[in-house]
Amino acid sequence: MLSVDDKTGMMTARSRTRPTTRPVPGRPSRQEHEDVRHGTASLLAALDVHGGGIVQATDPDRNTAANFTCFLDELDATVPAHLQVHLGWRGGSWHIACDTRWWFVDRPRFHAHSTPSHASWLNQVELCC
Repeated sequence: MLSVDDKTGMMTARSRTRPTTRPVPGRPSRQEHEDVRHGTASLLAALDVHGGGIVQATDPDRNTAANFTCFLDELDATVPAHLQVHLGWRGGSWHIACDTRWWFVDRPRFHAHSTPSHASWLNQVELCC
């Protein structure tokens, strides 16, 4: 089974909106809780649940159904043709898009399994990368 996970909006660089104030007698230093993002990155990866390794990974410029099906095409080429492929993922709009559903119709060896939004085992992809 492969866990397919997306990590969107990873902050590549950030800074505080205001500088941290120095401590003074009777008052600790204060740090602003808000930050400014200076760019983001996305990651899409498939983890071999049994083997523990990344099978396929990509960094799409946008999270779209077209980019997701391209990722699935690469995955299809990577996994040996005689194997059934079970994909577990959290539901996302590009996972259930019309193009994605048609992609699965044309490839019956792929089986999609949606999991709860906060299924912690899916975070293993994020830990490996």
